[in-house]
Amino acid sequence: MSSKDHHEVEVKRKRSLKKESSPTRGAGDVKRSKSSTNDVKLFYAEEEEVEHRDPKKDLSLFKSTTDDVRKCFKDIRDSKDKPDKSTNDHIETKKRETALHFVLLKKLNRLSHIRCKKSRDATNEAKQRIDQYHLQLQNLLYETMHLEKEITKCLEFK
Repeated sequence: MSSKDHHEVEVKRKRSLKKESSPTRGAGDVKRSKSSTNDVKLFYAEEEEVEHRDPKKDLSLFKSTTDDVRKCFKDIRDSKDKPDKSTNDHIETKKRETALHFVLLKKLNRLSHIRCKKSRDATNEAKQRIDQYHLQLQNLLYETMHLEKEITKCLEFK
């Protein structure tokens, strides 16, 4: 799938998500819709999406999107340098296209921050486990030292 195709899919997905959510809700918030028997929870969690996406593909998508933004800016600048009848329409189209690219860049940034937080949390958990094992080891070493002292006391007893 090319970057433009991927971009169009992202835009369609975002439009469908936008229809489902209200303006006061942020990413990952819960929307409740009334059904005949019970409330159904609908949500979109980027935390879950992070697990299914490849960071290397996101990096290549980031690079291609930034290249596309540069091209859009260059096209807008060139259009302003050579004005004609369709210049305003072309500039507006490029502005919309650039805005969509920025939305994608913001999403990639959020996903990157979520990945970073998850790796930081995993590192902290591993550190806590290691600290716990180290403390157990220190306790056992102290206990063996104490028992060795008791044994030498018993051996020295007449």
